[in-house]
Amino acid sequence: MTAVILIFIIYFVAIAASMWQFDKLCKFEFENHKDDWENDGKPQGFFWWHAETVRYSFTATFARSRCCLYWLFIKPSWTKGNPDIEKTLILYRLLNLLSLVVLGCCGLAAMYFAK
Repeated sequence: MTAVILIFIIYFVAIAASMWQFDKLCKFEFENHKDDWENDGKPQGFFWWHAETVRYSFTATFARSRCCLYWLFIKPSWTKGNPDIEKTLILYRLLNLLSLVVLGCCGLAAMYFAK
């Protein structure tokens, strides 16, 4: 049972870290590539949002959801040439992958303990 608790802790840490990396990407895009940020629908982060945007805007939340998925598979043009932000994008992708692997482990553990 301790292993299941540990798996859940790892899962939630990976999710929170992934959200933090996504926020870093959004903030960088806003500060350095505002036209791209506006073209992306003005996405807000999970913990970061621009002071001029409405915190719980449907369009900003939709843009965040779209960017969360889009940036997992496609490298935005504004990340090229900046090694720090490229590392942030890679870390964002790896943390999402880790959370999916851990979630799969949770499912296997649930099936094992259900017997």
